[in-house]
Amino acid sequence: MGFLRFLSLLFVLSAIASAAASQALLRMVSEGPSSGDGDDLYCDSWRLSAETNNAGYWKTIPAGCLQFVAEYMNGDRFLSDSAVVAAESLAFAQAVQVVGDGKDIWIFDVDETLLSNLPYYVVNGYGSEDFNETAFDEWVNLAKAPALPASLRLYEELLGLGFQVVFLTGRVEAQRNATVENLSFAGYHSWNRLILRVRMNLCYELRRIDLELELMGSGLIIVIKVMEKEPGL
Repeated sequence: MGFLRFLSLLFVLSAIASAAASQALLRMVSEGPSSGDGDDLYCDSWRLSAETNNAGYWKTIPAGCLQFVAEYMNGDRFLSDSAVVAAESLAFAQAVQVVGDGKDIWIFDVDETLLSNLPYYVVNGYGSEDFNETAFDEWVNLAKAPALPASLRLYEELLGLGFQVVFLTGRVEAQRNATVENLSFAGYHSWNRLILRVRMNLCYELRRIDLELELMGSGLIIVIKVMEKEPGL
């Protein structure tokens, strides 16, 4: 490991440790409405808090926001939000001068970024139930998650601009075949590489950072990362 890379990892480790130490200081806002219908104003504010990582650690959506989340995920609002983010990403990409030597890369996460797990969440409470890793793994192995339409359009545009695409996901290496099958099923093709976790107990964020540094060390230029929304949002 080069000295510069070691210093970079040390800096990141320190930042993560500081964030972990302050985690206990973060508290979820009050639960809000408890009725099934909920309060749309409160639920929309909670969604903003969660998406900007201001809500701290949370395991499930507020009980009163189930209907709000279901309507958001199945309605035009979610598709519009996704389309706006994709359009802004494309505008940025078009402003980048791609050299054409195959070293300009764009990093995508997979779940809730390229692939939508909405069919899974429809039958599992839209994030209102504790996450069941076994059930989710069974869904992953089906390899039937559809593409997010705006993400697929962005993906095709990026390939056309000359970017190499790398997928960096929290899925484990044992799910590689199912993930490749699902990406192909959803319409994705011609990616540069797919990076998964090697072991279940390997810290996801540190794995991401280490591999990004490895990519940069091989001469690739990381242009931008597009990561996922929180499950259930």
